[in-house]
Amino acid sequence: MHDAIDQIDQLWRQIEARLSNLASQTGLHLVTGASEQAFDRLEAALDVVLPEDFRASYRRHDGGFSMRLGTSMEILPLADIAETWQGLEDLLRDDEWARTTPYYFSEDVVRSGWHTGPIQLVWWSRQWIPFAADRAGNHVCLDMAPGAGGVSGQIIEWDHECGPSRVLFQDFAHLLAAFADQLEHSDDPQAG
Repeated sequence: MHDAIDQIDQLWRQIEARLSNLASQTGLHLVTGASEQAFDRLEAALDVVLPEDFRASYRRHDGGFSMRLGTSMEILPLADIAETWQGLEDLLRDDEWARTTPYYFSEDVVRSGWHTGPIQLVWWSRQWIPFAADRAGNHVCLDMAPGAGGVSGQIIEWDHECGPSRVLFQDFAHLLAAFADQLEHSDDPQAG
């Protein structure tokens, strides 16, 4: 557990150093970390235990920044995660939508060679925790109940028109490492 926290702290030191160099150009200022009470509220509302690497990152900064994850995504604060999750949960009341095969699992897409990775074949799962969103209504989620061969806490992409599309990273630490790498090789933190 301490290795995960140390890894996240090291990545954040690297990210913070790079962002402080870019702050005059971007105007980006990171928000403070989330409280343990905020984690408790989120975990109770979603009936989930969040991965330690995710918690360690959010203890340092409670969302409020953007990164390139397919598209430019805003990393949500914990309070917005619960609200976003509830909105997606409400969609499950539409039985026709909830029973339809997600686009990236359809025969034509699978035959074309698209590989989603080990994700449940459902439009939405209560165990997907949306922590990033773009302006079009797409999300990046923690997958706390992956398909066969997946890893709890893997990072998946969810499209508002197509459902789950692919595994992006094996965990939050790998996502944060990719963000650090983006910043290291770009003058624009949202370039990918």
